Amino acid sequence: MIGQSPEFYKPPTFREIEPIPHWSARIVVDVPYDDFISTTLRAASEAQHRYTGTLTRDAATGNVTSFTRTRFPRNKYGPPPTVEECEAGMLYLGDLFGVEPSKEVHKPGTSRIVLGLYEGQHATGRRGEPEGPDYSVQGVAMRLGAGYSVSPSEVLSVRLATDGSASHYSEELAEIVFPTIDKQHVYDLGDEMKQERFSVEEFSEQGGLSYMVETRWCQEPDPSQPM
Repeated sequence: MIGQSPEFYKPPTFREIEPIPHWSARIVVDVPYDDFISTTLRAASEAQHRYTGTLTRDAATGNVTSFTRTRFPRNKYGPPPTVEECEAGMLYLGDLFGVEPSKEVHKPGTSRIVLGLYEGQHATGRRGEPEGPDYSVQGVAMRLGAGYSVSPSEVLSVRLATDGSASHYSEELAEIVFPTIDKQHVYDLGDEMKQERFSVEEFSEQGGLSYMVETRWCQEPDPSQPM
């Protein structure tokens, strides 16, 4: 259950990092999780591309069923990749899986926020850890109520070392889609769940915006400019 502690008597704060134009694309697959991760890390190392986004999994088999590539400003890691770099990276990854990436289409006036199911910045966030996540997708859906579409997904964030090798971070998420005018409710829930930061995508007829939000719980704020 999502509850409160005395810490919550401090007022929440939200720092919205400078937004960038929205872009996202998806590949649809049916691949065992470990195979998907190893192939994506190989693609990242070969193409020298930092894949970041969310994946979905089949509840029965655990197979990865889709990967959505998104782009957000994280100044700690330098300038965000360009749309052209993201498109090339997804084409490269799609070729390895034998599938064609497709650009996402969203209803204008809606937004998407993903909230991690662990408080703070979890060590790994991977499924099957003994203690399990602090929250559940079902709990998030109940807390938000009608008007918010909540579904399970997982973050996949690939990092490149100076020697060109690739590693990744993953964490279970609640993916939330809702009318943009109602986003403050999701912000407040992110604070309540002690998220250090979360991503926001606002969709519009002009394409939309993507940005990160840091909360009062953030232990390592991004610099104001890319490093």
